[in-house]
Amino acid sequence: MEESAKKNLKTYGIFFGIIIFMSAVLIASILYARESWQKGLASEVQSVLDSYENEKFIVDKYVDVDTLASTSAAVYSLIKVGGEQRKSSDSYYGVIIRVPSIVGPVPAVFVCNGNKADDVMFVGYAGDFGKARGVLEFKNTGGIINYWRSMIPKITAKIEND
Repeated sequence: MEESAKKNLKTYGIFFGIIIFMSAVLIASILYARESWQKGLASEVQSVLDSYENEKFIVDKYVDVDTLASTSAAVYSLIKVGGEQRKSSDSYYGVIIRVPSIVGPVPAVFVCNGNKADDVMFVGYAGDFGKARGVLEFKNTGGIINYWRSMIPKITAKIEND
């Protein structure tokens, strides 16, 4: 083999070795941070549910959903506290999903029981928006929330079928 070919082979080998090493570090950090991400979102969902006055829920566990919306949403099983007796067939889910708004994308929390849009309740927004909260709540009460209320059953239907 020629000397220049050996030099090129060595240079490309080092380059691709660095690329593979950096990719491995990136993938490992993503996998390591996943559990922390899930716990952080669960605490945000719980704080929104605590401020909800109609019904009380406790966040139980993260539910892995294989849909396109899973990049912008997280689903948690919920335990209903108090109120009327829960049927054994009732499954409550809390969904935190990024929705567009007048102030930019915001995390909205929904609670659903069943696979109909009528069974989906908008609970509130996760996060502190300061002065923008009034604008956010006034402008998003219409079509955007209703659209996402109709989309949540499509996301949770994947859970029921698994």
